[in-house]
Amino acid sequence: QHEIDHPDKAIADITESIKMQPDPVAYTMRGLVYSEVENYLQAESDFSYALKRDPGKSEVWVLRAYARIELGKVREAIQDCDEAIKIAPESLGHYLTRAMAYNECERFEDALKDCEQMIRLRPDEASGYLIRGVTYVELHRWKEAIADLERALKLDRLDGIEVDLLAEVAFLRAACPIEELRNPSAALELATEAVNKSKGKSLRAHRALAAAHAALGDFAKATEAQKQTVKLADANEKAEEQERLALYEARKPFRFK
Repeated sequence: QHEIDHPDKAIADITESIKMQPDPVAYTMRGLVYSEVENYLQAESDFSYALKRDPGKSEVWVLRAYARIELGKVREAIQDCDEAIKIAPESLGHYLTRAMAYNECERFEDALKDCEQMIRLRPDEASGYLIRGVTYVELHRWKEAIADLERALKLDRLDGIEVDLLAEVAFLRAACPIEELRNPSAALELATEAVNKSKGKSLRAHRALAAAHAALGDFAKATEAQKQTVKLADANEKAEEQERLALYEARKPFRFK
């Protein structure tokens, strides 16, 4: 927990270690801390140094790929994942990261292929179904999306992404454009659980909660939850979340298009 609880001290300590011995492991560790505090540019730099010294570590290629996705360098991220998969073709996480990158650049069919590989490697693991479900949402394949996301939820309450998974299922059940696939009551239950588990800090959880209340016709509660969503939104997300807020204030539910 040293890196998570005291990132500035961790970075300072590792930097001192690097001054004495510029070891690729130390650069990787510092890159991880920079990623933790969302300094992805510096993380990319540290992972690049580590890879220059030791290019045989597949996990470092993927760490740099994730930093590059966050920096919008999606093409380079995919190339990093390609290198990681050459080294470790049976690693689930490598395909997961590449599928995320494919989704970022709207190469959805390629993302689905990586999800299929993940499911082939680990059919009892939730990750493949989760990413495939998210990809199906992008393709408006609603029935398949719900089936995969709910299967992921049943398979595994994943550490770190459990809240997002609950919120994804809740949001889709609340706002699916196909009426027979909507289940607002179930959406409300899942979204409430997501908000509670995140201690009120998850944008996705509040967004799903607002959509669920709106789907049930309780626009006062939908507006209240969506105001919290807007408050949690970053600059890139705020306009879209404010549009949903205006929708609920006009007593209209949100629907995926």
